[in-house]
Amino acid sequence: MLTLKIENFDRLPDGGPLEFAIDKRGFDFGRDQHLDWTLPDRNRVISGKHCEVRFYDGAYWLTDTSTNGTFLNGSSKRLQSPYRLADGDRLAVGDYVLAVSIKLPQAPVQPAQPVQSPGPSPSLAAADIWDSPHEAPPPIDASQLLPRLREADRGPDFLHQAAYVPPPLDEPEPIRKPRPAIPAPTPAAALWESEDPEPIAPVHRIEPAEAEPVAEESPPSVAAPREAAEAPRPAVAKSTPGPPPGDGGAAEFIRRFAAGAGIPENVLGGVDAGDLAEDAGRLLNIACLHVMALLRARAEAKALSRAGNRTMISAEDNNPLKFMPTPEEALRVMLGPRTRGYLDGKAALENAFGDLKMHQVAFLASMQAALTELFDELSPDAIKTAADARKSLFSGKGNYWELYAERWAARVGRREHGMLGAFLELYAEHYDKLSASNRNRHS
Repeated sequence: MLTLKIENFDRLPDGGPLEFAIDKRGFDFGRDQHLDWTLPDRNRVISGKHCEVRFYDGAYWLTDTSTNGTFLNGSSKRLQSPYRLADGDRLAVGDYVLAVSIKLPQAPVQPAQPVQSPGPSPSLAAADIWDSPHEAPPPIDASQLLPRLREADRGPDFLHQAAYVPPPLDEPEPIRKPRPAIPAPTPAAALWESEDPEPIAPVHRIEPAEAEPVAEESPPSVAAPREAAEAPRPAVAKSTPGPPPGDGGAAEFIRRFAAGAGIPENVLGGVDAGDLAEDAGRLLNIACLHVMALLRARAEAKALSRAGNRTMISAEDNNPLKFMPTPEEALRVMLGPRTRGYLDGKAALENAFGDLKMHQVAFLASMQAALTELFDELSPDAIKTAADARKSLFSGKGNYWELYAERWAARVGRREHGMLGAFLELYAEHYDKLSASNRNRHS
């Protein structure tokens, strides 16, 4: 399932959906109304069909078909097509920042196959020596025989092979040929009728007699690690721990923090450096949260009145406070490694507050200019002067009213909101003029 979601707007001008989801098929999106997903753009930065998304090879592939480009994850370079979309990607399309979410179906879990124990060796089954009529010797622990395998050569080879128990394997190996140690033609009973009756006795005596040599052979292998542990350790193991809180590192942090904040260092005397760092991070998060809210309110006010150019993402020096969806994402860009695509923290805050200040000044001045122009046109003095200067079928107050009605109708026209719409148009005109003038003054 692929989902594209607009992160930097809470509604679209045409009331369309803020996100689009699709499962294992393709779709197109752009400015045109007939596409699968429409992104309205009055500035026509977004192309009619901006991008195509196709599903094949188990992935979603995006092809940029636009004129002005699509930008990936804050990059200053245009996205190269076709691009395989990944979960967590962010696409800049005109003014919009689209978050990519991909949820792939999980493969069914195959039940574990039971491990099959190796079957008996065919060669041992053929020469079933344990079917002997003689009395079987006591069971022998294989672990006691393993350290003394060299001495087993003194007895018959078949006893060595019968006593040895191989370690268990994950899966049985196919036996390609009989074990050479067991002569297949010899009947099992004949083995026990050998003229030499001594094979059983050495095996029976192994348990009490051979245990001590095993203990004698093991110490050398144990002693070696003990001596190695006493050898000089690398410098890393003896590294000196860093300075505790309150030492040079903490003092340096407080000194530099005070310098950056523009306050005397003694104001922070006795303050824990860790607490100060956490409080500073929390304050910065709150500041970014409310600055981003003010910037969104500014964008909505401009969209409502259709005043000013909407902020568009560009190839470089974008403000993360305007395009990132959360304060945490904005801070990650502002405080992280510097990229051409976005401003750093200091520049981002200066740019945001500068835009907010300019908007506030332009808002009040444009409001005053629009009301003044509208009232001057419909004021009694303006109506009387204009009516007296023209010839009309009416005279006196009738002439005044006729002219007033004409001017009102000319202002309202076919506007959806009547005189309010006329006022907003005047406001937008004055706002654009003041904004352009301020930009030229500060450029």
